[in-house]
Amino acid sequence: SGHRPQPILRGERQRQRRQDAEPGPACVGHSFHYIVDGMARSIARHCEAGVWDMWTTAPHPALQPYITLYCGYDERVLAGRRMQVPHPDVVLVIGLGPRMRVVDPRRPADGTIERLAFAAGVHDAYVFTESMAPTRGLQANLTPIGAHLLFGVPMDALANRVVDLDD
Repeated sequence: SGHRPQPILRGERQRQRRQDAEPGPACVGHSFHYIVDGMARSIARHCEAGVWDMWTTAPHPALQPYITLYCGYDERVLAGRRMQVPHPDVVLVIGLGPRMRVVDPRRPADGTIERLAFAAGVHDAYVFTESMAPTRGLQANLTPIGAHLLFGVPMDALANRVVDLDD
């Protein structure tokens, strides 16, 4: 017929056929609803079947000036690297598995740390998080005011830095 299959498309079709033949667990994004202190709350689930799950929820309204998001995650990949883009929150991560590596490519001398629990200040550029084994953990995104109240340090001490919670 004169048509040659393209290797990239052929590989994608083969992958899709394997996936269709052996479907993994379904991953349906949905929300759980529950009642806390008489208030309706929800937890949203985001996932990629067999690869990762993430659950997020907003804090109680009284805490919203200090905390913008709670998150739990479970990554089942053997090794992974994720780009974390800048945003206006200070991130508190408490790992429940192997240590996570945080790499700031702008600081080759001291821009890499491996920690189980850490705080990441407001950044003006991206960083990478890396894991060498499946990992899970909890994360709270704090407003700068919330982070200042929790850690008791000025925010310029955390700006563009990732620090161990012992620091």
